[in-house]
Amino acid sequence: MSLKNNVIKRRDFERYEIIVPFSSLVGRRRKSFLSSELEKRHPCFSDEFAFDSKVKGLSKKGVCSDVLVINKYKLAEYENKRRIAGTGFWIERIEGCHDGMRRGRRYFAAPKFKLSLATVYVLLLVVVTGFCSGKIARRSWNEALSLSVGVDESNVLAEGAVTEGVRTGVATVAAIGPDRGVAGSIVEFFKTVSEADGRILSFYYEAGLGTQKISATVKGVYPESLENFCEYDHGESVVYENGIPVMKVAYSWRTAPSVEGGGERGMVANADFNKSLRDAIIQCDSVLKEEKAPPYHIEFSCSLESKLLFNQLSTLISKDKRSVTSVIVTSAGNNELRIGLTIECVSFEGFDLSLLSEYLKFFRVEIVQENQKSQSSLIPFSATKFPDTSDYSSPNKKIGVIRRPDNSYVIFYKTPEGKLKTFIEKQGGSNEAN
Repeated sequence: MSLKNNVIKRRDFERYEIIVPFSSLVGRRRKSFLSSELEKRHPCFSDEFAFDSKVKGLSKKGVCSDVLVINKYKLAEYENKRRIAGTGFWIERIEGCHDGMRRGRRYFAAPKFKLSLATVYVLLLVVVTGFCSGKIARRSWNEALSLSVGVDESNVLAEGAVTEGVRTGVATVAAIGPDRGVAGSIVEFFKTVSEADGRILSFYYEAGLGTQKISATVKGVYPESLENFCEYDHGESVVYENGIPVMKVAYSWRTAPSVEGGGERGMVANADFNKSLRDAIIQCDSVLKEEKAPPYHIEFSCSLESKLLFNQLSTLISKDKRSVTSVIVTSAGNNELRIGLTIECVSFEGFDLSLLSEYLKFFRVEIVQENQKSQSSLIPFSATKFPDTSDYSSPNKKIGVIRRPDNSYVIFYKTPEGKLKTFIEKQGGSNEAN
């Protein structure tokens, strides 16, 4: 393994010296304190950045720490150059700072790697003791050692592949669900909704490094239809509106954290891309709502017939080797949608907007009317209880009942003379016979 692949260049990270109070030395308090300090010191600090810290010394106010900050996508590029992810990096020597490579400090190492390193030290001590115990004991221990080392290396490889992003040096989020392509997973979700003739009231997609996730509010789809996704929001229950299920679902899945640099672009290139994106939205009779950067985020409203728009946007983004890292779709009423897109200058398997053009109709909000119409069919009369009236007596033959959108019932029955008649039961106790 080349030494240069283990060293982060000075131009790719920023270093800060932060004093951590004794009351915030460990756990979540330490992470929260460092995050709040970096928000004050590091320009545009957000979830796009990873940070790690090393103890430098003690002071009266707390523990003095060296904190390194790097963009997660840049960190992923370093990880992709190595055979084993998560083993940490040295940093290029900083002028006036004497730790770096000389003291062998590794930043952004996975917790699993740190644990494995401690395990190796213990194993080496045991091996030395084993040599002193004799040839037989040494031979059996070597067999156990080779097995355990193989398991440790496999765990390091697996950990580097399935955790969100690469290693941030602080908290990492394990991905959930089987390995799938981004497009494949989203298509599965849309197909599940379409097969149940359901509707999507809101939709959110976010891409992390090595992990993608979806959360949505779905109407008209029963929970068992979504069991293949296996990850529902904890504590969420299914709510029924006029007998129609409404539920929130969320799931995530692993993808290879292969990041191809989109190349460094100047402000002119970004401005040209942003302009072409705006022009495409306006030409398709959509209305711009919001725009901000970095990262570049644009919001607009469009109709449910805007299939051409999403195909054009998909072509523009892929042609410029950029990727959609976040998608927000909400209903704006009157058959309109509000769309939010986050687009970044990296190329990886992100969200393909052409999928939205294919499944736009499932964001239509008239789910109540459609479901009630489908429910206006004959159901067995014995399943419903109706009042005993003079127009509807025991000699009459009961045929069936239809439930109407206003929650009234039309009862069909046949008289002893063979005539078909109806009896209408309304809410509030008023009834009509015909």
